Amino acid sequence: MAVFLRKYLVTLTLSSLVFSPTAYLSAKEKNQGVGFEVVDSEELNELTAPTNLPPIYPMPFLPKGKLRLDSALRSTSTFKEKSGSSPQGAPELGGLSSLSNIEPSRYGTFKYPHTTQLVRGYKPAKKNTAKDSITTTSPYNRVGKLYIQQSKYSGMGRCSASMIGRGLVLTAAHCLFSYKEAPNYKKGDSVAPYRTYFVPSANKTTNTASLAALSATGPYGAWQVDGYVFPVCYVKGNCTGGWTSNDIALIRLKKRNTKPLPWNNGIGYFGYGWNNYGFVSNGLFGSIKSNQITQLGYPAAIGDTTSNYGGAMTRTDSLAREFKSRTVNRNVWGSMQSPGASGGPAIVNFGMNPKVKFQATYGSAKAHNILVGTLSFGYDDGNNWFSPHVLGASIFGKTPNFPKSKYKDSTGKNWGAGNIGALMDYACSKDHANWKAGGYCQSSS
Repeated sequence: MAVFLRKYLVTLTLSSLVFSPTAYLSAKEKNQGVGFEVVDSEELNELTAPTNLPPIYPMPFLPKGKLRLDSALRSTSTFKEKSGSSPQGAPELGGLSSLSNIEPSRYGTFKYPHTTQLVRGYKPAKKNTAKDSITTTSPYNRVGKLYIQQSKYSGMGRCSASMIGRGLVLTAAHCLFSYKEAPNYKKGDSVAPYRTYFVPSANKTTNTASLAALSATGPYGAWQVDGYVFPVCYVKGNCTGGWTSNDIALIRLKKRNTKPLPWNNGIGYFGYGWNNYGFVSNGLFGSIKSNQITQLGYPAAIGDTTSNYGGAMTRTDSLAREFKSRTVNRNVWGSMQSPGASGGPAIVNFGMNPKVKFQATYGSAKAHNILVGTLSFGYDDGNNWFSPHVLGASIFGKTPNFPKSKYKDSTGKNWGAGNIGALMDYACSKDHANWKAGGYCQSSS
């Protein structure tokens, strides 16, 4: 990610009931905590339309050589919740070249095959209704565009994001923060962006000038963000394995006066999994686990017209594979998507389940619309061109900074393993931010 303009830090008002982001850590778990910030309500009510100054903030990329990692570790995968509907060594890269014969597909210089296309038809639907318009139907409408204004005087960066609760959104931490931007982060510090908006099913009507009106952009309008939950190690810059190991964050949407949350507007949410739910060893990679994933986002270099680059939802289907070592946990897959798609979801079993009988079976790991990652990084050719066509994400699950197999709250509810479990626990449980009580999470009770 390009370095953001220097932030105008504001002291944020925290409820006395909110735990310190680091107070509960033991000596052995130092910097393995979750940060929490709520945006001051007076700041939220200031709705001056920001100007559209800079281009998309580039998503981070890794040099080619970093793709080859040890992959000997195995994991036990699990998924959490049903998705909600509204009311032994890494192979050489060249070893994958035979996959390029699979059709239909695209592939780049690394020869990871994939299909990346617009989420739209060639012609308008016969009826202009949500049922006939692809991006506004479930589950596509759970994905949207994120607008981030880092300081009062900066322009807006753009990322992608997805619903993981009724008013809770998942994105990449790098869309909101710079890695190591606050090495001495502690209670009372502010690292939150000045202003952030989420627009579900964003389209060509979505622009920065209309965001302040909240209801004048996109098919559902925009929601302003009023809370953030994030890995403390990310803003401190001391995540074991570097920034790609825990590049995830949760944001809470400010309620509107009528139909206050996306859930009330017919927008559901994805379930989520950990430790690579659905990934399995097979003949392609030996002991290295892989799975078919769907990636959705708003890449800045792709559009449905030449005047709408970055404004069209784009879908990628690809085989994703683990890269794991003692310090690094991430997945990679083939994709031609570009900066701007950062923060978008990686989903297993995407779409609506069919009815089956007789010879047909669902198979194993059959839970559908399950989040297993959020786009974090890409590989470039050394000249900032993403010609390798390989992107990746932090694995949801156990990492050295979030080592627990279960993050349970005081009621006994298990929110999951590792980073995703810790963040969901902190955001939703009654022990911490308790956003569940406000109806933001995957249930309101």
